[in-house]
Amino acid sequence: DLLTVLSGYMETHLNNLLNFTTEHIRRCLLCSQKGFICEICSSAEVIYPFQLEITSRCLECFSVYHKNCLEKQRCPKCTRRERYMQQQPNIGSQHLLLDMD
Repeated sequence: DLLTVLSGYMETHLNNLLNFTTEHIRRCLLCSQKGFICEICSSAEVIYPFQLEITSRCLECFSVYHKNCLEKQRCPKCTRRERYMQQQPNIGSQHLLLDMD
Protein backbone atom coordinates (compact mmCIF):
# COMPACT_ATOMS: atom_id res chain seq x y z
CA ASP A 1 0.00 0.00 0.00
CA LEU A 2 1.50 3.33 -1.05
CA LEU A 3 0.05 5.15 1.95
CA THR A 4 2.18 3.07 4.33
CA VAL A 5 5.23 3.95 2.26
CA LEU A 6 4.43 7.66 2.23
CA SER A 7 3.66 7.76 5.95
CA GLY A 8 6.95 6.06 6.83
CA TYR A 9 5.17 3.13 8.47
CA MET A 10 6.47 0.64 5.90
CA GLU A 11 10.10 1.65 6.48
CA THR A 12 9.69 1.43 10.26
CA HIS A 13 7.96 -1.94 9.98
CA LEU A 14 10.65 -3.35 7.67
CA ASN A 15 13.46 -2.05 9.89
CA ASN A 16 11.85 -3.69 12.93
CA LEU A 17 11.47 -6.94 11.01
CA LEU A 18 15.10 -6.79 9.86
CA ASN A 19 16.34 -6.14 13.41
CA PHE A 20 14.22 -8.97 14.81
CA THR A 21 15.40 -11.53 12.25
CA THR A 22 19.04 -10.45 12.52
CA GLU A 23 18.96 -10.87 16.30
CA HIS A 24 17.25 -14.24 15.94
CA ILE A 25 19.96 -15.46 13.57
CA ARG A 26 22.72 -14.31 15.93
CA ARG A 27 21.14 -15.91 19.04
CA CYS A 28 19.56 -19.10 17.65
CA LEU A 29 21.88 -22.10 18.01
CA LEU A 30 20.82 -23.54 14.67
CA CYS A 31 20.68 -20.33 12.62
CA SER A 32 23.92 -18.89 14.00
CA GLN A 33 25.80 -21.90 12.63
CA LYS A 34 24.88 -20.86 9.08
CA GLY A 35 27.40 -18.01 9.25
CA PHE A 36 30.85 -17.84 7.71
CA ILE A 37 34.33 -16.98 8.92
CA CYS A 38 36.26 -14.84 6.46
CA GLU A 39 39.04 -17.16 5.35
CA ILE A 40 41.07 -14.27 3.97
CA CYS A 41 41.51 -12.24 7.16
CA SER A 42 40.67 -15.04 9.64
CA SER A 43 38.67 -12.66 11.81
CA ALA A 44 36.73 -14.43 14.56
CA GLU A 45 33.65 -12.42 13.59
CA VAL A 46 30.90 -14.58 12.09
CA ILE A 47 29.54 -13.02 8.91
CA TYR A 48 26.35 -13.73 7.00
CA PRO A 49 25.49 -13.33 3.31
CA PHE A 50 22.61 -10.97 4.14
CA GLN A 51 25.08 -8.42 5.54
CA LEU A 52 25.32 -6.75 2.15
CA GLU A 53 27.20 -3.71 3.43
CA ILE A 54 30.19 -5.71 4.69
CA THR A 55 30.14 -9.07 2.88
CA SER A 56 30.58 -10.35 -0.63
CA ARG A 57 29.95 -13.79 -2.06
CA CYS A 58 32.34 -15.48 -4.50
CA LEU A 59 30.55 -15.80 -7.83
CA GLU A 60 32.15 -19.19 -8.52
CA CYS A 61 31.94 -21.15 -5.25
CA PHE A 62 29.48 -18.95 -3.29
CA SER A 63 31.73 -18.69 -0.21
CA VAL A 64 31.26 -15.52 1.84
CA TYR A 65 34.03 -13.07 2.74
CA HIS A 66 34.36 -9.51 3.96
CA LYS A 67 33.81 -7.26 0.96
CA ASN A 68 37.13 -5.46 1.54
CA CYS A 69 39.03 -8.74 1.81
CA LEU A 70 37.63 -10.21 -1.42
CA GLU A 71 38.45 -7.00 -3.30
CA LYS A 72 42.12 -7.33 -2.31
CA GLN A 73 42.59 -11.06 -2.83
CA ARG A 74 41.17 -13.82 -5.00
CA CYS A 75 38.86 -16.38 -3.38
CA PRO A 76 41.08 -18.85 -1.48
CA LYS A 77 38.65 -21.74 -1.95
CA CYS A 78 38.67 -21.31 -5.74
CA THR A 79 42.46 -21.00 -5.69
CA ARG A 80 42.75 -24.27 -3.73
CA ARG A 81 40.37 -26.05 -6.11
CA GLU A 82 42.38 -24.90 -9.15
CA ARG A 83 45.65 -25.96 -7.54
CA TYR A 84 44.15 -29.36 -6.70
CA MET A 85 42.95 -29.83 -10.28
CA GLN A 86 46.45 -29.04 -11.58
CA GLN A 87 48.03 -31.55 -9.18
CA GLN A 88 45.49 -34.26 -9.98
CA PRO A 89 45.43 -34.48 -13.81
CA ASN A 90 43.23 -37.61 -13.76
CA ILE A 91 40.40 -35.79 -12.00
CA GLY A 92 38.16 -33.90 -14.37
CA SER A 93 36.63 -30.59 -13.46
CA GLN A 94 33.17 -32.21 -13.39
CA HIS A 95 34.19 -33.95 -10.14
CA LEU A 96 34.83 -30.61 -8.47
CA LEU A 97 31.62 -28.90 -9.52
CA LEU A 98 29.63 -27.23 -6.81
CA ASP A 99 26.14 -28.57 -7.32
CA MET A 100 23.72 -26.11 -5.75
CA ASP A 101 20.56 -28.21 -6.38
